[in-house]
Amino acid sequence: MKMVKTYMMNDRQLHYALVLAEERSFTRTANKLNIAQPSLSQYINNLEQSLGHKLFDRTVTPLRLTAAGELYIEMARKIVDLERQLDQRLSDIEDEPSGTLSIGASAHHSLYTLPQAIKLFVEKYPRYNIMVSEQPNDLRMQLLEKGELDLCLTVLPANKNKFDWTEVLIEELLLTLPADHPLNETLTILDEAKPGRNFPLVDLSELKDTPFLMVNENHNLYRVVNNLCRQSGLQPREIVRCESTEVCHTMVAAGIGVSILHSVCANYEGFSQKLRYYSIIQDYPVRILAVAYRKNQYIPRAALDFIKILKSS
Repeated sequence: MKMVKTYMMNDRQLHYALVLAEERSFTRTANKLNIAQPSLSQYINNLEQSLGHKLFDRTVTPLRLTAAGELYIEMARKIVDLERQLDQRLSDIEDEPSGTLSIGASAHHSLYTLPQAIKLFVEKYPRYNIMVSEQPNDLRMQLLEKGELDLCLTVLPANKNKFDWTEVLIEELLLTLPADHPLNETLTILDEAKPGRNFPLVDLSELKDTPFLMVNENHNLYRVVNNLCRQSGLQPREIVRCESTEVCHTMVAAGIGVSILHSVCANYEGFSQKLRYYSIIQDYPVRILAVAYRKNQYIPRAALDFIKILKSS
């Protein structure tokens, strides 16, 4: 009879191997884990000896996974994910669920979209901790795919083979003016209705020779705004270029000039007395914000409630 070998994976081995697979360096991994490098090497050597296979190819820099290592890390991630799902399911049968909800978002949406929803969520789930992770969208979606995030705010489209999602809002573009700007007295407010426009409707053609604040060229918003200006025959007189919409928003609030920003900026109460917002009659690409989660993944009750809160807040 052929003997079947069994493997015991303890939490420390799993964790160390997973971090090493991500960092691809014993030095960086030891620093991240706050342990001595010789101790880390010994743990990995012991793990490889117990398995009878080398997991990491140390002859290259950065080190890489062997075929056995790829298999081990794949299984390790599944084990960690199953343990996390078990914790979530056990929490859901409690009268007062507890746990950690990890959310990925851009800096923009962390500032403008999440605060009110998180405030309402922690009032309903006082035993929950919230972790907000801010990275570029591609990296956030990678972390979501690996199970390191529960939810991720993303602009659609998303990979439908890997993720499901719930749409939470459609963002319009708003002409944003300082509250004391003279254009607030002279802009023509249009009477016609336009779907998706929730503020007083104006035509950008009335802004000729108006000083503009713009985001940098690497932003999609920069291209959209330039197209809008061309539609209306407007040549924006740029006086400031900003690295981010948050900085641009702040400078408009300081009275430096006007800008065109996404409507989530209007959620920020800190500038509510300093700014005026206007919908724009010109056409532009619709931007749909959604909360994404992995396909075929258990979604805790608290996470589902958070999505409902975010959609309604």
